[in-house]
Amino acid sequence: MGLYTSPREDFISALFGKPFEVLTCREVCEKLEAINESSHVEFKESFEKKDELDQELLRTITGFLNTAEGYGFIALGVRDPSKPGGE
Repeated sequence: MGLYTSPREDFISALFGKPFEVLTCREVCEKLEAINESSHVEFKESFEKKDELDQELLRTITGFLNTAEGYGFIALGVRDPSKPGGE
């Protein structure tokens, strides 16, 4: 009998290649440098004001919840590697 994994856990395992709990910091950083934003992955490099951060995070989370799957991954403090110079 196998252990139950949620769709969110399956998503993280598919994104990173193994369960999040066993990833090292280096593996997460390397993977984040190799993936692009998508309907389920969002990079948030920096914000000028706390209110701006709150609004952007709420917008992103709402967007994730409105997808068919209802989840996503937000990488805070990480520049989108697919965009020159980040955003």
